[in-house]
Amino acid sequence: MGHGPGHLGARGGGRSGRDPGRALDELVAAEAQLSAAGMVGYLAIARLRRGLVEGGAIGSARAAAARDFLRDLGALDPDAVAMHLMPWLM
Repeated sequence: MGHGPGHLGARGGGRSGRDPGRALDELVAAEAQLSAAGMVGYLAIARLRRGLVEGGAIGSARAAAARDFLRDLGALDPDAVAMHLMPWLM
C-alpha cells in the first residue's frame, strides 16, 4: 500500500513531458488514499490537478468542483492555496 501524498509526487503531477495516462493513474490512487486518510484539503488539490490533466468538459467540471470545495474550506484563492501546498503539481 502506498501513501496518498507519495502519489502526488513527480509522476502524479501530470506536467508537460510526462505521460498523462500515468499521471491520471497516480492522481486517482492518491485520491483514494487521501480520502481514506481524511486529508480533505490535499484530496481537493489532487482532484483539481486531475481535472486540469483530464481537460475537456469533465475535467473542467472536476477542477471547478475542487475549487469550490477549497473555497468552502475557507480558501479565498484555491489556486494559490494549491500552488502553495503542492507547487510541483500546479
